[in-house]
Amino acid sequence: MILLDIIMMIISSLILVV
Repeated sequence: MILLDIIMMIISSLILVV
């Protein structure tokens, strides 16, 4: 698992929520 991949997933989730 790459940290960047996890971060991108979190950012995407935040964008979808907002």
